[in-house]
Amino acid sequence: MASNPIQRRARQSFLIGFLIALVIMAVVVAFLFMRINTLNEEKEALVITEATVYTVVDEVKSGDEITADMLVPKTIETVNGFMEVGSYLTPGSFGYNEETGEPLKYFAKIDIPTGSVMIESMVYAEGEQTTDDERIIEYNMIVLPSQLSNGNYVDIRYQLANGQDYIVLSKKRIEQCTDSTIWMNMSEMDINTINSAIVDSYLTSGSMLYATIYKEPGMQNALTQTYAIRNEVLVAMENNPNIVNDAKTALLSRWNSQNQGTQRAAIDGYTEGMDEEQKAATVAGSRQEEITTIETMRSEYVSALEGTGVVGTTY
Repeated sequence: MASNPIQRRARQSFLIGFLIALVIMAVVVAFLFMRINTLNEEKEALVITEATVYTVVDEVKSGDEITADMLVPKTIETVNGFMEVGSYLTPGSFGYNEETGEPLKYFAKIDIPTGSVMIESMVYAEGEQTTDDERIIEYNMIVLPSQLSNGNYVDIRYQLANGQDYIVLSKKRIEQCTDSTIWMNMSEMDINTINSAIVDSYLTSGSMLYATIYKEPGMQNALTQTYAIRNEVLVAMENNPNIVNDAKTALLSRWNSQNQGTQRAAIDGYTEGMDEEQKAATVAGSRQEEITTIETMRSEYVSALEGTGVVGTTY
């Protein structure tokens, strides 16, 4: 007996749907099979090794000195270099003073509970601790190298139109940077020094402040600062209670030993024809450019973080 056309179309649709489902199932099975093989290959490629790290015997308070006898060894497993041992503190991490050959003293940055694994970032060497006057400052009037990136070390230099070149700040780490702005960790001494150079760059036509990158910062020592600070700033720095006496003594010693009075006269020679009113107007115009740039960047920063709670008023 002839089948009903409707029934025949239903059987055909069922067969087609069944075949499509089989194809999809085959594709899924093939994908899962390939994924399992990949995971097995990755598992076989894992290299598990044992390494020795060190923990503290007793609780250590922030600021306490860390000595080798306070550390006890502990064995851990590392997978493909995960948990790099190089970042952990060991007795071999303790260095020596390059001039005296004496062992350096190390101190805890934070409170460290008993039994904690010691990481190098938890401690600082003697002379490397953060001082009360350090601040992160941003600058947008310095000519930056085209390939500058976060973490680079730079010298900030001041160049006159006749080619004379002075080192304003030496071996400063770039904490962050954009196409036109850098952020650096600055002491009160650094801030006053670069402020003097900024004013000079604004007043002196054809001059510029620019940064140069250290090629091998771990091997290259900081250069000697040669920039002669403006007389007005020098007097203010001598009377600034936030600049430690050792820094003031070093500043005056450098001024005298490098004959910076003569260098200062050479720089001031570029503005001999300007009266105080002209100088003030010139600096004010350049300052306004700084403020405009900072306001624009601040607006972009706040807009990007809107609604996150990081910026803005909350009640």
